[in-house]
Amino acid sequence: PEDKLRDVPKSLLALSKTITVCIVMAGPEDPETMLKIPPEKLKALRISSNKLVEIESERKVRQAEILIGKVSQKRAKSYGLDFAEWMKVMMDALAVDYERIREVGKKLARDFEEASEVRISSSSGTDLRFRIDERPIIIEDGVIDEEDIEKGIISTYLPAGCLIVAPIEDSAEGNIVFDLPNHIWGDTVEGLEWFFEKGKLVSWKATKGSESFRKVLEGMGGDKDKIGLFMIGLNPAYRAGYPLSEIALGTISIGIGTNEQYGGRNKGIGVFTAYMSGANVEVDGRSIMANGKMIYKL
Repeated sequence: PEDKLRDVPKSLLALSKTITVCIVMAGPEDPETMLKIPPEKLKALRISSNKLVEIESERKVRQAEILIGKVSQKRAKSYGLDFAEWMKVMMDALAVDYERIREVGKKLARDFEEASEVRISSSSGTDLRFRIDERPIIIEDGVIDEEDIEKGIISTYLPAGCLIVAPIEDSAEGNIVFDLPNHIWGDTVEGLEWFFEKGKLVSWKATKGSESFRKVLEGMGGDKDKIGLFMIGLNPAYRAGYPLSEIALGTISIGIGTNEQYGGRNKGIGVFTAYMSGANVEVDGRSIMANGKMIYKL
């Protein structure tokens, strides 16, 4: 029953009030099992999970997710990926020079810290504008340091490598065409395009996997249709087109849904992020990326 799914098991509740660090290697091994779960039950599970997140966030429990746990034979088969090649991509991305990613990320962050408006465009028809004003600029580098904790960032994942900022929630205007696939629940969403007005996702379309994306939206709650995240990939070893494309160097990602952990105001259950390559990015009219190439070298 849904009401039972919303309840947090007592053992997990006690654990969340005790631990100081959490390392996660999550699955599931077979993502197609997720397609069999009704959206309302997925939402109930997320409500339960959010209760734990709230407790751990208040206690500043540091968390790291090791994403190698998501690479499995069954997942690769579901998504039409070569398992060995996918594993190699993940391992290569773990072995990069993260100090260099951090250095370049901080240079890029300064450009955004001094800016107000961001514009994304592309030859495929993207033209999206939004404001960031004085929102915190986060460099996801796989490390939770004192600077992160001061900004309220207490979680990370590996492999890592991206810049993250939460746009002003009512500021997004225009459209964005995602040319990279989304691998979700044993299905692949392709040709996704979003249309925003006053920060709200007013319409969307996809050439493949529409029902899977619709089901994801139904399983989310709260501010699920508002712009929540903007990301630039910084990991030179990761390959765009695989799951976790947001860290691939030069990839642009936009997320909808909750963003409070990054200094935003969207409340709710869940976040969905989609990806594009070959973008042009301007901050207050100054180009920092052209055709997917940043002004800083990695």
